[in-house]
Amino acid sequence: MIALVGYGNWGKKIASTLLVDHGSVFICEPKVVELPDSLKKVSWEDLLKNQEIEHVFLATPEETHFQLAKELLQHGKNVFVEKPLTLKKNEAQELCELARKKYKVLYCDYIFLFDSFAQKIKALLDLNAIGTLKEVHSYRYSVDCVKPLIHVSDDLLIHDLYLGEFFYGQKVSSAVISNPVIKNFQILSARFDLHFSEHKKLLSFDSWIESTVKRELIIWGEGGIITWKKGISSNDELYLEVGDFKERVLVEGSPSSLEKSIHSFLMDCVQEGQDQKEIRFESYIRHSEILEKIAHMRESSD
Repeated sequence: MIALVGYGNWGKKIASTLLVDHGSVFICEPKVVELPDSLKKVSWEDLLKNQEIEHVFLATPEETHFQLAKELLQHGKNVFVEKPLTLKKNEAQELCELARKKYKVLYCDYIFLFDSFAQKIKALLDLNAIGTLKEVHSYRYSVDCVKPLIHVSDDLLIHDLYLGEFFYGQKVSSAVISNPVIKNFQILSARFDLHFSEHKKLLSFDSWIESTVKRELIIWGEGGIITWKKGISSNDELYLEVGDFKERVLVEGSPSSLEKSIHSFLMDCVQEGQDQKEIRFESYIRHSEILEKIAHMRESSD
């Protein structure tokens, strides 16, 4: 049996995706009074006690992830957590160790790893379509976003941490913040330079306060450029430029990246490879450490 904690905008998307393959889903959300017949309301206390509920999806505010995931693991649940897993390195370490101890799956939804466009870009890079990969620029702009207890890096930069590693095939070694816009002790907008080995880097421009939404990834190689323009309504566009030649690359987009990520989690719950689990855990800890260091950079600059 499956439960979902959090029934906001993204929680509703998870619920509708789960219902395609699962007849019913338990919803834990105190603000919700009425639910469709296919969704059954459950309290947090009853969710924890119900041993038939084995898999739990967390779609709650970022600052709640650690404590909620910890309690779920302690009660023997497999846990799917929306990004980021946690905001601090020691919290990520504690959750990973608890998952090992309880022999349970701890899974953070790095959704763009399952995106058909990201996978197509990786395939083009592996085919050396633009030569040696040199640098990546990522633009993630939102309008009037309000998340008072976290930074823009916790919300948006996290995607470029794992995508950069996916494209480069290298671990992020450090992050540097520049041009931050800070209000009420929050980073609302900034440029983040992510450094990899072999002098590779990804520049991530993240903002909650722009006038228009923008999602764009530009990848430079020695012999060409790949551009991924992410549409607001999933009408993405992918372009390949080599010399004077430019073409739009067709990409198959079904099933959805969320559906594929959920399927990956549920498959891990059946049979999770130890090596793959440890690779994921290492990345969760590394990315949480970078997010924490960025928060400390902000504090030291005040």
